[in-house]
Amino acid sequence: MKYVTKIILIMTCLIIMLPFGGCGRKKQITAQKAGVLKPEAPGKEVLDHGEAVVDISNVAQGYVALRYKGSAKKISVEVIGKNNKVYKYFIERTEEPTYFPLTSGNGTYQISVYENVQDDEYSVLMMDSFEVKLKINFCHFYILTSM
Repeated sequence: MKYVTKIILIMTCLIIMLPFGGCGRKKQITAQKAGVLKPEAPGKEVLDHGEAVVDISNVAQGYVALRYKGSAKKISVEVIGKNNKVYKYFIERTEEPTYFPLTSGNGTYQISVYENVQDDEYSVLMMDSFEVKLKINFCHFYILTSM
């Protein structure tokens, strides 16, 4: 009798859930519908250092974009935020911009780009700083990136 009651309960739940799409066609959830924002590098405000161009147009959304045009296959990027918190990224050269989150909140940030010379030796390509005033705290967590 216990099993019959459980089976009836399960069947009732399934029947109730059926109109809500439980067994219907699958709906694809896009990143935009899920509340995830895709980063952009519009180039409205940049720190141009020739081979390394940092797009700071979207610092209020919690990220910057780097376009590297040099010949080194690997580069190192350092982002230093509030309280001198250092984030290091080692990336390979790509045609697409690479996005970096600004996780230290509002304040002054420093970004440095280093080119790989040989083995594990790197040479300074650029160093610059910029101010950040976020529209929403922790907004960098809502950005879909390829970091």
